Amino acid sequence: MVIGGSYDQLPMIHRARELGCRTLAVDGNPSAPGMEHADEALVIDTSDLDAVTTAARQHQISGICTMATNLGPRTVSHVAAQLGLPAVSCAAAENATDKNAMKAACRAAGVPVAAGETCSSAEEAVSVAQIHGYPLLLKAADASGCRGIEPAFSEEEIHQRFDLAQRESRNALVVVERYYPDARVIGAESLISRGHTHLIFSAEKMVRRHPRISTAGVTVPTDLSKTETEELRDQLSALHKALGLDIGASHVDLVQAEGKWLVIDVGPRLGGGPMIHHLAPSLTGVNMVDFIVRQALGEEPEINSKIISGVGVERFFYSPVEGHLTSIQLPAIPADARMQWRKPVGSHMAPDGPNVDRIGYLSLIASDLATAEQQVAQIASQIHLGVRLTDQTIQSVAPRILSSEITL
Repeated sequence: MVIGGSYDQLPMIHRARELGCRTLAVDGNPSAPGMEHADEALVIDTSDLDAVTTAARQHQISGICTMATNLGPRTVSHVAAQLGLPAVSCAAAENATDKNAMKAACRAAGVPVAAGETCSSAEEAVSVAQIHGYPLLLKAADASGCRGIEPAFSEEEIHQRFDLAQRESRNALVVVERYYPDARVIGAESLISRGHTHLIFSAEKMVRRHPRISTAGVTVPTDLSKTETEELRDQLSALHKALGLDIGASHVDLVQAEGKWLVIDVGPRLGGGPMIHHLAPSLTGVNMVDFIVRQALGEEPEINSKIISGVGVERFFYSPVEGHLTSIQLPAIPADARMQWRKPVGSHMAPDGPNVDRIGYLSLIASDLATAEQQVAQIASQIHLGVRLTDQTIQSVAPRILSSEITL
């Protein structure tokens, strides 16, 4: 059983079927793209733990997993606990997917996190600012995909934006923490086997900071030295222990500030996009999706990674204008590149939204970053989109794609 039927869960659905498993996709959206690729689609709200558990019992599943969704691990852990299947504990899933609980567990274990507090009102957030100063990030406590993340550079902006963050939080809580707008951000992708942390790779993250915070792309690998990589792995191991993550995967974002790496977000699952299902196996030799599917079935595959050679980039497409998509013309791409379009004809496109407003992505591998960026720009320039604007005129545009050389 795969929790989620979006584009991000497609690699997991496909891999499970390749392994000969009868695969069930669970999603509240009957039109989710992964539903037609599974052997059976179950239209169930993935946050309805009892309903998903009932379906799992009825189908006598042998394993359950998810990727690229922060609320999915709670469902996975609940169902697994009820059916005696491999997964992190319910407490660990809760700790890792609730930003407030995650920060508390990290502080108790001495794992560095950005300073801040959890608030239920703008007035409380102003009090936090008086202690920690500006700028601040207002983050919905239990959201994902960059939903409910709002920067605040003044008391006025706290009052303007607190409600925007709070409405994305299921528990109405907002984490208010120090914001480092010019700091370096990396992502760390790990597998956890027999309680041991295996850092598969780290990636430089291009964070678009204005007007809405979102991830614009990643570059693999980072330029961390061997010693720095070992220190990062040790920090991740301490993080996993603090949260109770002893199986599965982790997707962790860290910011370099105050002379250290501060944990800013944790997902107790695989990340999403071609970074995981294209760049990781091509560059490191580790098929992370295969590992998680097999582990969910009770296996414990060996992890043998190789030294990364070359540079892998993942760049996201954004619409340069607001309107509705009327046509798409995509060019041919090299055999070792991957491109996916996420917005079908008729979709509304917004230029400045969170991660969920990306309209597609491109990933490829080259000998160096400059060559990779050149290839990305060339392919993007050959994409032609027809967009019906708000005044009902149709305009032909190319997608907006951001370079690592741009200050975001």
